[in-house]
Amino acid sequence: MIAITDPERDYREAARELVATFTDGELRQALRDVERELAPAGPAEAARTLRPLIVAFPVGAGEDAAARVALYSQALQDEPAACIAEAVEGSIRTLRFFPRVAELLEGCERAKLKLHRRKAAILKAMQPEPEPKRESVGRIPVPPEVLSAPSWAEKSSRLGGYTPPRPTETRQEMAERLRRHAEAM
Repeated sequence: MIAITDPERDYREAARELVATFTDGELRQALRDVERELAPAGPAEAARTLRPLIVAFPVGAGEDAAARVALYSQALQDEPAACIAEAVEGSIRTLRFFPRVAELLEGCERAKLKLHRRKAAILKAMQPEPEPKRESVGRIPVPPEVLSAPSWAEKSSRLGGYTPPRPTETRQEMAERLRRHAEAM
């Protein structure tokens, strides 16, 4: 199974890491593993996963604890077993009293989020590389024969250096410039 060391990390970074490290077969296997981990546990698997709570929180042991595990396993049967186990471990580490179902469900949601991020990173890594973007987006490529043609400046120098009117030039300025040009020829 491919393990992403820091599940809180952005899945795009993890996807880049996966692409560089693993083959397509390994990625497909990792995807199957994550999907298997996301499958609902069922009441029997949920009950087995909840047993460490009885040992960690011994108050109310006996029939009360067995009834509590049975009730909790019914409430958590639709959650993945890996998520229930992570919620149980988190509860043992952080809580002082036997956790409520809502607390375990919150822990399951956090664990499922990590699994979904891992799945998203694997799916992103399995996608083909996008085509590189062109440098001149929206511009028309200029054929080489046009680039080798004489420039406007070269053509105008053959005609005696005539330049078109400037956008800020008045009529009088243009007339003066053309007169000087005619005298120079």
